[in-house]
Amino acid sequence: MAKNNNNSIDQPQVEEIVDQPQVEEIVDQPQVTENNGKTQPDSHKLEADFALSLVNTLIGFNNQEFSSFEIPGRFSVREETCCFALFAQAAPISPIPATYPEGKFLLFKGVPVPHAVNLTPAGLDEIEQALRSNYSIDLADLNLADLDPVMINSHQMAVKIYNDRVDKMRTTYLANVKDAKSQVTEVCVAALCGFAVVLILVSLVVM
Repeated sequence: MAKNNNNSIDQPQVEEIVDQPQVEEIVDQPQVTENNGKTQPDSHKLEADFALSLVNTLIGFNNQEFSSFEIPGRFSVREETCCFALFAQAAPISPIPATYPEGKFLLFKGVPVPHAVNLTPAGLDEIEQALRSNYSIDLADLNLADLDPVMINSHQMAVKIYNDRVDKMRTTYLANVKDAKSQVTEVCVAALCGFAVVLILVSLVVM
């Protein structure tokens, strides 16, 4: 009878030792997956949204939708304004020069330069002066590496987005200029032909 009692005590001990680590493995695995799944998309969205905010702010300033003194009001903290200052400094200056009259002349329409991405030296100086005098932000003292990693990534994304828009608008502008010049050429040729015909008719009448 003693042997039977020993056997009945040993069996549940083996079951308890085997079952415990299996429960720990099942609980731990989904926690890591959930944490990784939530962090990366949220961070990427935050970077993309701030990058678009940088681009839209500079485009709005170029279009004279607001003054340089209103720029800090479009950001929530001083570090974001500093990031915009560095972004404006990295933007190309006057990347689309005027190669054709912007206003109407004679019988022809002008081709306006797309000012949305055409930051001028005077515009950049205005931004720097406004931030320096009113918000004590000096571009000479700013360093991109000192900013938050999210803002650094947003800055790089904003530069790429802005430069892509510059390229697209430059292509469109040059195509419009080419069409306008072709129209001028066609009209001039037609006018010369008409003038030549008039001269020929006059000469025939005189003879």
